[in-house]
Amino acid sequence: MPAFLVTLCLWLAATAVHAQVSIEIGYLTQAVARPPVLSTLDRRPEDLGQAGAMLGIAENNTTGRFTGQDYALTVAEVPEDGDALAAARQLLQGSDLLVLDVPAGTLLAIADLPEAADALLFNASAPDLALRDGACRANLLHTAPSYAMRTDALAQFLVYRRWARLAMIAGTHPDDQAFAASLRGSLRKFGLKLGAEKAWNTEADLRRAAAQEVPLFTQDLAEHDLLLVADEIGDFGRYIAYNSWLPRLVGGCL
Repeated sequence: MPAFLVTLCLWLAATAVHAQVSIEIGYLTQAVARPPVLSTLDRRPEDLGQAGAMLGIAENNTTGRFTGQDYALTVAEVPEDGDALAAARQLLQGSDLLVLDVPAGTLLAIADLPEAADALLFNASAPDLALRDGACRANLLHTAPSYAMRTDALAQFLVYRRWARLAMIAGTHPDDQAFAASLRGSLRKFGLKLGAEKAWNTEADLRRAAAQEVPLFTQDLAEHDLLLVADEIGDFGRYIAYNSWLPRLVGGCL
């Protein structure tokens, strides 16, 4: 026991001698115009992403008191038509760690800044496949899953469950189409095929008549084990479940 106490005292003394290390992290978010959707039940939080970063800082500082580390977060909010590059340059003056919640094009522009050459950037939101492929940058890490990561996981689960008869409804928004394209690629990769596919009818108003509209819309789909939905923007997918013509499972992005 005395030996243990001596060791503990030495460790505490050494900890007290060490200077506190300050770790500055920048967080850059840019507003993005989002299309109107049928339902407003699930509103997108205005501080989505930023709130998580602040929570992570608070949790790290809890243990940082014992490890000699002090984390600080500097947030820059850029409007839709604002200059995200200027904001990134300013953040990079105080830190070489930068979390980016911005569209893919802006993300690459920031990664290519001379000021960011020796920095470590984190993609916190962009799922675009090109960022992990031809547009990959050495100073850019991804914490957000790509479209392919999500659709590959879904396709593997379908193979595991032997749900081979598939149909899909895809939205018309570019984000919906990007997810649908990734889903088709994942299905091909794992030896699955779509038996039927339809584009969502953007004229339908399901807030009052989902129980009538959706069965009619899905009535002509071929027999399937699971109905895939590509609704990345959260417009119509919530109305497909429990309203399709055939009582089948619904999966994908909804």
